Amino acid sequence: MGESTLINFDRHRYVTSSEYRESWGREYLKKKAFDDPQKLVVGSNGCVPDDTWVMSDKEYLNIIDRGDWERYYRPGVIDLILAEHVFEHLTKDQAHLAARNCYLFLKSKGSAIISVPDGNHPDERYIDAVKPGGTGHSAYDHKMLWTLQKLRAVFEYNGFRVNPIEYWDHHSNEGPMLHYADNFPYRKFLTRSLTGDERARRYSDVNMTSLIIHACKE
Repeated sequence: MGESTLINFDRHRYVTSSEYRESWGREYLKKKAFDDPQKLVVGSNGCVPDDTWVMSDKEYLNIIDRGDWERYYRPGVIDLILAEHVFEHLTKDQAHLAARNCYLFLKSKGSAIISVPDGNHPDERYIDAVKPGGTGHSAYDHKMLWTLQKLRAVFEYNGFRVNPIEYWDHHSNEGPMLHYADNFPYRKFLTRSLTGDERARRYSDVNMTSLIIHACKE
């Protein structure tokens, strides 16, 4: 997997003005909203897999706010949405709003790739790090610890067909088992996964895994 493309908001690595970040982001997204195909990263933090993707962040595209989406898009125009470690920062009700907006603005046959910390992970240290208020980076802002069952239910309720890509299963006779679809064509874009995280690839570290689903609009 190649390195991600970091797109800075100015000539420096960090932007200190949230107002400038919001203003710049809105102008950027208005211009990029006409790209074809339209591949959108939500919660990108200025980082996209490559320059064929469009980045967005909460300051100028709050995924639970339909009005923010309508600022840039008409319904049914986006080909692919990537949300990597975003939905754990939403409540269950907010996740429903976000899933509904994704469905509305995706094209027919479009899809969303959703990655979150896995609430079924068997390692207690992993759970302690990612649970709401946990010890890990940004866990202070986590609202949900998602499992496949809970996340699938949200997206299916909002019209999607859900394909699990990477997840832990506690119901195997052999104990906790990690399932992953190695042939998933968009796996190369996922950085926090068994094959996408450098630590996981180098050390076979299953603590670097995520719960990943591919939610498809029929």
